[in-house]
Amino acid sequence: MDTHLAHAGIRRILSKENGNHFLSSSSSSSSSSLSWLVPSNTALSPPLHMATTYERAADGVYQVPPHGGHAVYARCDNPTRRLFEEEMAKLECHGPPLPLLRDSLSTPVGANDASTATASTANAVCCAFASGMMAASAIVLAHATPLHVLIPKDLYHGVPTVLHTVFARFNVTTHVYDGTALENELQSLECVLDSIPALTTTTKQEEKPDVILWMETPSNPLTMVLDIVGLCCRAKTNYARITTVVDSTLAPPCIQQPLRLQSADGVAVVDIVMHSATKYLAGHSDVTAGIVTCSPWTTRGQELGPAVQQVQVCMGGVASPMDCWLALRGLRTLQVRVERQCHNALQMAKFLEQHQQEQQQEGGGRFIAAVHYPGLRRISNAPQERVVQQQMKNELYGGVLSLEMTCEAAAFALAGALQVITRATSLGGTETLIEHRASIEPPGRVVSPPGLLRISAGLEQDQDLIQDLRQALTIVAQII
Repeated sequence: MDTHLAHAGIRRILSKENGNHFLSSSSSSSSSSLSWLVPSNTALSPPLHMATTYERAADGVYQVPPHGGHAVYARCDNPTRRLFEEEMAKLECHGPPLPLLRDSLSTPVGANDASTATASTANAVCCAFASGMMAASAIVLAHATPLHVLIPKDLYHGVPTVLHTVFARFNVTTHVYDGTALENELQSLECVLDSIPALTTTTKQEEKPDVILWMETPSNPLTMVLDIVGLCCRAKTNYARITTVVDSTLAPPCIQQPLRLQSADGVAVVDIVMHSATKYLAGHSDVTAGIVTCSPWTTRGQELGPAVQQVQVCMGGVASPMDCWLALRGLRTLQVRVERQCHNALQMAKFLEQHQQEQQQEGGGRFIAAVHYPGLRRISNAPQERVVQQQMKNELYGGVLSLEMTCEAAAFALAGALQVITRATSLGGTETLIEHRASIEPPGRVVSPPGLLRISAGLEQDQDLIQDLRQALTIVAQII
């Protein structure tokens, strides 16, 4: 995948296996499996198409490939946006082919069944939106009402806010399950499903309402890791037509590929994956965009792809050409950026955890209550560690950690004393950011603990970041 990322948006290699413009990692494919298509003077940066409208032929008919382009009007289509969408679809699906449409967890598929055919990444519908929240909203809008949305306790506050304030007016009901502990989440989800009368009392499948199982992993801001496969299997066993959605913003494709996760018998379990492309994908704090990819391997994924596209075109919340071009630029450095960010996050998490342990041993003023990061090895949390290893690749655990101080005053004191780390919202950029989450969440919908600080690791030298935290903690010890 790292080789493909380095060439994102630059069409130079054609795979003979599937006829798609697709780069395979040189470590997994020999050069003989690739056909090099290198036109003379190939541009090494994709063009930026800013036009909003396109000329029609004299007969009033728009040309279609191979004699013309797709473009008619920028809201409906844009070459730069389409290129970004194509690249993201390839990244989400990157890897060996998977069986097609084997998402009936109760029905075994025979080896000779036609449904064991493989799906190309060309079948994955991907849509770029003007923001991560527009992407999330488009997923909801692609469903019929009445709609039930199941969300975990810990997730980005914008999702429950839009569900409770906007979509609640349109017969959308939100239910919360406990995803803060792996031993509780499956039982909690089953209880929530059992509490929806329309699912338990309606016998005809076609009369049952649409349901979305929403997962965000790692979660924002506590970086909790959900058992994606476990939750999806439990949900689809209870209700086959449930839509399984993963917000993987904190774990881009080089860390986590939810669409490729399968049950024990090889069934694809995730229907849709989304990202706020504002964060890691673009990666330079200068883009606002969101991206939604529907699985080519599940029935619900294929059903909902056209519906998501319809929302994108008809409602017009599309990503701009400039943002798509910048996001393509960001993809080309995604692997190296994420590796450095994950390294820095892990080093800061280890330092803060060690500082907390030293406080406890010394018996002095204790102002660090907890450190949250998926990469911290804890015997007491072995179930979560097993899931982390199964879902997150290459020993990369994300660039976000959270630090829970014992009180709000200590949290603000620490953030205020930092000199290298910047106080700002958002995450995934080249600079390390810190934010007091509770103070930015909407009144009446505050879910973060009052002392919680979220840290998004940037590309700085790790020792500079640790030294900045050390001097800030020294100041906090003197004033709290």
